[in-house]
Amino acid sequence: MIDWRKHLVFCQVPLLVASLLSLSCTDNHYSLRLRDCDSLLNTNPASAFDSLSLYNSSSLKGREKAYYGLLYTIAMHKNRIPFTSDSMITETRKWYEERNDDPYNQARSLFYNGLVLYKLSPLDTMALHYMQLAKRMIDDNSIDDDRLAALIDAYLGKINKLNSNIDRAADYYRSAIEKEKRLGNTRNEVLDYCELLICLSSIGDIQQAKEVFIELDSVVSKNPKFQTNNIDNAKAIFFLHCTSQLDSALHYCQRWKPAPSDIGAKSKILASIYRRKGDWENAIDFEKAAYEQRRESDKTVYYIYYHNLADLYSQLGNADSTAHYALLAYNTLHDSYVQKTEKRVLELEKQYDLAARDAALGKARHQRDFLALIAIVFILLSAGVIGILYARHRKLVAERLTRSVIQAAAKTHQNTLSQLRELRKKPKSRTVQSLQEDIGEITRDIQRGFSQNFSEALENNLDLLPPSTRKAAARLSGARAKIVFILSEMGYTDAEIAEYTCTSADSVRVMINNNRKIILSDEPQTDQPD
Repeated sequence: MIDWRKHLVFCQVPLLVASLLSLSCTDNHYSLRLRDCDSLLNTNPASAFDSLSLYNSSSLKGREKAYYGLLYTIAMHKNRIPFTSDSMITETRKWYEERNDDPYNQARSLFYNGLVLYKLSPLDTMALHYMQLAKRMIDDNSIDDDRLAALIDAYLGKINKLNSNIDRAADYYRSAIEKEKRLGNTRNEVLDYCELLICLSSIGDIQQAKEVFIELDSVVSKNPKFQTNNIDNAKAIFFLHCTSQLDSALHYCQRWKPAPSDIGAKSKILASIYRRKGDWENAIDFEKAAYEQRRESDKTVYYIYYHNLADLYSQLGNADSTAHYALLAYNTLHDSYVQKTEKRVLELEKQYDLAARDAALGKARHQRDFLALIAIVFILLSAGVIGILYARHRKLVAERLTRSVIQAAAKTHQNTLSQLRELRKKPKSRTVQSLQEDIGEITRDIQRGFSQNFSEALENNLDLLPPSTRKAAARLSGARAKIVFILSEMGYTDAEIAEYTCTSADSVRVMINNNRKIILSDEPQTDQPD
């Protein structure tokens, strides 16, 4: 008797193998289609977006789903489609970070996550964070993609310029220009030259600005088709700040046809030009127009509009209007500082929580690795293993120091916030002299609180500092000088030290230079070769 069940099983095996092969071919087919779309993004982004839009992305999983999310985000950006959410690219970034096996796409996901956040809210601090991580990943892994690297540099320049870090923005634009030259992308090269010229003109670096002005003219003269509105804007700012040729500045500013979002910027430049020319009425009209046309990203500097109006009315001898706008400037500055400080306190607290969590994970890994490696140490007596353990120990030390610094900074900002709130409760009808006295007293309290908080944080952890750092710090006089020196030695940038210590980056640079002179002068001199 024939056992049909056995024959049925044998018949099912080929069918199962065929279905698995079909599924594998389908997966490969999806991967090939996605790679084709990736190649199209630089040559024909519209076709790439159309192709991606036809995908049934709900059927994708794992690597294909993450790759699709990355490509779809890039296609939206290249086709100038407004973003409404960051959920897709955030999920993509997290997937690549968890796998950590594809540095190129991980760098792209980091950058485009930052880009989407920037497009949704230019003041989102995480946008800068993700873009910096993307740049670091490209540098660390020697990823050869000048197009992506130039794009990252250009946006880092935009964000730093928006946050008034003009020196750093200029450096990023210079880096972007070099990459665009290698790519032969003249359009982006011209745009980056314009932004660099604006940065240098704004900070008064006249010599560098003049050189960039000549380079920009040279590039455009060779490629007249890349003459854009941005050039008129950049030249207006250059003539206003670097040459005082107000008629030329007015000529280029009037020629500039900005996008709707930049109309307020044009009015502000015109107000500055007329103020310099002594035409107070026109300056007031354009200053008011600039305020009416302000962007959301200008929220933190609203008080500047009121201050300028107060100054202009003072020039006209209108005491009532001067007092009115001066009071508005004071109240707006106060409210802006309170909001900024509250936001910074929350960021510092979040940063502290993340640092504490990373430290706990690092400690657990350290203990686990120590137990796993102790047998190898006894068997092999390997200096390499001992070096690994020492490196992990130094990492834990650095994390402990970092937590102490962040905690001290958060405490300083919290004290500042409480003092500002107390000042707000005082009556508004006070004299300018009393306001200045209150602000002076607050400034002194902030400095005293800063010194106390950081001194306590660092003195409690002096045993974690290398002996050479402790010895050098002992040569310096004053708590502030020692704190700035130690933070600098720990690897903090000038801007970070300025943020933590409630002072300016210029003051930090001066103090670091003074510290270096004192320390070097105390070191024994050695004979130098001829």
